Amino acid sequence: IDGKDVVVSSDQEVIDVDGKQKVVPKKEEENEKQRFVVSATGDDKAFSTKVVEIDPNEVDGAKKVYPKEPIKIETLSKNNPIRLNEVNFATNSFVLNGKSMDILDELVNYLKLKPSMQIEIHGHTDNVGDSEKNLTLSQNRAESVMNFLISSGISNKRLSAKGFGQTKPNKSNSTEVGRAFNRRVEFVVKKY
Repeated sequence: IDGKDVVVSSDQEVIDVDGKQKVVPKKEEENEKQRFVVSATGDDKAFSTKVVEIDPNEVDGAKKVYPKEPIKIETLSKNNPIRLNEVNFATNSFVLNGKSMDILDELVNYLKLKPSMQIEIHGHTDNVGDSEKNLTLSQNRAESVMNFLISSGISNKRLSAKGFGQTKPNKSNSTEVGRAFNRRVEFVVKKY
């Protein structure tokens, strides 16, 4: 926080308040769900994930875990944007949440399996607010992801980050669902 490493206890979380990171007590959830990240890749295939959440109180014994929708895996090609599914941000925030970090842990594993791969991380925003601030915010989002990957052991020589602001929406910004989809992070393969 503010450029310093901070140890956050398990009963606290880091949130974004007006662009500043702040440590606060975790909100009590009645039924905290167990989160599973299902990832898929293959030879000459890109990386894709889905998050499955299960209420442990609803499970009696073993249970098979399936994503609600099939996982789409694209063929690996240079400069083709690959969305980091469920790496999302709140409005005006570039703070990574727990779900996003779980997904990025899988990306770290993927990159470790492909040690010559170099990627560029792209940050995007919705169209709410000033376009210049959104451009800065998108750059900060891309750099947050890049810094997470670096802190997880991926060489900074393999990574770059670029923010696009609101200039490349994938959905209409006329609804909250569309705006949430546009607040995204993608990566493109520069070398593999």
